[in-house]
Amino acid sequence: SQHPCHIDRPYLLEQLRSCGTVQLLQLMHQGYPNRLELRALAERFGPLLPRGLRGGSPRTLAQSLMLALRVPKEEWTLGVTRIFLKAGQLAALEDLKEGGAALDPRAVAAATRAVVVGR
Repeated sequence: SQHPCHIDRPYLLEQLRSCGTVQLLQLMHQGYPNRLELRALAERFGPLLPRGLRGGSPRTLAQSLMLALRVPKEEWTLGVTRIFLKAGQLAALEDLKEGGAALDPRAVAAATRAVVVGR
């Protein structure tokens, strides 16, 4: 029943879980304050990758991009529809994009192998 100034704690917790708020807070607590939809990441940073790596899913492209740029795995994690980045990583990606960064072909080859083997 509803009463003024009364919070049904179990119901509130259920609602927070259903909306993904609890998971978001856990990610934020782990130090991933920046999040970006995988499709947006693919659109913004996909051109940094060779054409052959741009044809996969946004998730595959995101993984390839992070590996090709040699961003340490501890600095990012993939969700179902978003990538979560630790502080400073999104700015670093933007700087690379703005600076016209050329990827090391060895890093691209290693990223390609890692993504293909990981499937």
